[in-house]
Amino acid sequence: MASESGSEGSQGQSVYAATKAAVYNLTRSWAKELGKYNVRVVGVAPGILEATALRSEEYERALAYTRGINLKELRERYKKAAIPLGRSGKLSEVANTVCFLASDRSAYIHGTVINVSGGKTRA
Repeated sequence: MASESGSEGSQGQSVYAATKAAVYNLTRSWAKELGKYNVRVVGVAPGILEATALRSEEYERALAYTRGINLKELRERYKKAAIPLGRSGKLSEVANTVCFLASDRSAYIHGTVINVSGGKTRA
């Protein structure tokens, strides 16, 4: 499982972003190595999900305070500004993507990372 942070970086989360970037390259490398054995390798990179925070709660609270708004409003404004679909993703949307990729219907998808980010991250 990758993350949108692996393709675009993330302020205040450089180590996390670096490890997720490694997943992108590991996916590509394994695809080249394992394709000849008919083993497909595909990564999934979720964006901001309903069940996750945007940053550490302390960071978010400080940012909300400096802007004179509450935490909920900060999160909503961020989603509307940063995510083209204007909302967080659902865990079920990521799970549905994984199920599709595990099925025969995706038999020719190989060596890539699929972004499930509401358009926030481009491949």
